[in-house]
Amino acid sequence: MANIKSSIKRIKTNRAKHSRNKPIKSALSTEIKKFRANPTEAELKVVFSKLDSAAGGHIIHQNKANRLKAALSNKIKVSQTEKKDIKTKETEKKEIKTKDIKTKAAK
Repeated sequence: MANIKSSIKRIKTNRAKHSRNKPIKSALSTEIKKFRANPTEAELKVVFSKLDSAAGGHIIHQNKANRLKAALSNKIKVSQTEKKDIKTKETEKKEIKTKDIKTKAAK
């Protein structure tokens, strides 16, 4: 334990800030984990809101919030393109099946 009066005060304020910031950081990380498990537009809005409020309250740095936003936005873009690729592959398979059926019927 510190002996100097100002150090004691500083420890006290640091503990208070820590107890105030901890639940906000925890909620933020939980929302990010939810988004990464299931990337949707709705979840992205919630995460962006939490990031902005945490950065506005000086709980995380603004640049960190911006980096996370960019990374999460890229993740949703990738997931959307994967869904499109899956749909196009499915339609290609259906087209191939219908062509095979038509050629068999023509014989």
